[in-house]
Amino acid sequence: IVGDGGKLQLYDWAGHAFDPTTPADDALDAFRRMYCTVKNWAKRGGGTFALAEDVFEVLRRPTAGFLYDGKMSLANLQYGSSEAEALADFLPQLWIVKRNKSFPWMAVSKVMHFVSPGLFPIWDTDVLWNKVMYGASKHSAAPFRRDYQSFCKEHEFHVLENGAVFVHNYVLWAAHHIQQADDSFMAWFEGWMQQRFPNDIPKYSSARRLRSLYATAFEFVAIGAAYLELRI
Repeated sequence: IVGDGGKLQLYDWAGHAFDPTTPADDALDAFRRMYCTVKNWAKRGGGTFALAEDVFEVLRRPTAGFLYDGKMSLANLQYGSSEAEALADFLPQLWIVKRNKSFPWMAVSKVMHFVSPGLFPIWDTDVLWNKVMYGASKHSAAPFRRDYQSFCKEHEFHVLENGAVFVHNYVLWAAHHIQQADDSFMAWFEGWMQQRFPNDIPKYSSARRLRSLYATAFEFVAIGAAYLELRI
């Protein structure tokens, strides 16, 4: 998360890329820096990543503005809302990120986390699925397995859903937990970040930005809670 090329700097690059006041060439250059860094993190699993220019073009379409205008986040996204429907409708367009036989939900979540860190938690199989949400099998269930199953049952989601639909469901599950948190949760998260990364926060971030990183907070706390339960 820290240092040049760490999460905090990637948030800055993405923020610059989608700031409407940024000149077009500078915006694309900022996005390319962020995207190429994330691409190097997500090379596993085969498939071919799209060019940064092509992904940027999709994300700059008018129908995608809700992803980075700051209005939609885990703090206010509701199941069945017009915002949730807009998200579900747009997600299939992100197949372009990494051409593969199946929807590249891990690559998409990593790219979109930096485009909209208030909305998209990072997802991966090894940690989030196997150790937090579900588990590799019924004999090695993750601590939040029953919680995720219950959430899916309540909303009539298929637990083992895949594709763009899974990303939609995962974001809604994260939103559910963020909205159940104490009112002081993001203030606590800001303080923890300030204490944990005192040298990087002033360089790459601000208190206002830290309090809007709902997906980052969800990811850190969910993984930390699961690891405490598993005593890893």
